[in-house]
Amino acid sequence: MTYQMLKYLLLKYRVNLDMYKIQKGNVEIYSGYGTENEVLLGLLGEGACFGEFGLLLHKPAIYTVIAYSSLILERVTEGTIGDFIQENHESVL
Repeated sequence: MTYQMLKYLLLKYRVNLDMYKIQKGNVEIYSGYGTENEVLLGLLGEGACFGEFGLLLHKPAIYTVIAYSSLILERVTEGTIGDFIQENHESVL
């Protein structure tokens, strides 16, 4: 999956049942995005994952993720999580 800058990838309070691993590019993680209480929590790059909360717990996102640069992402679903863990076992735990 390829995304361009400033694209919302994950919105706080919305249920998203997929997790993503960054293959190329960077994302910004925010709390309170678009409000007067907006806080940049961090910047994630190649090899980092986000969206695991929704995938594993089926709960709404606790942060907003925005593409900081052009991205290539690996999408992980409930159907592919087992394979993902086996292929990435050294970094999953």
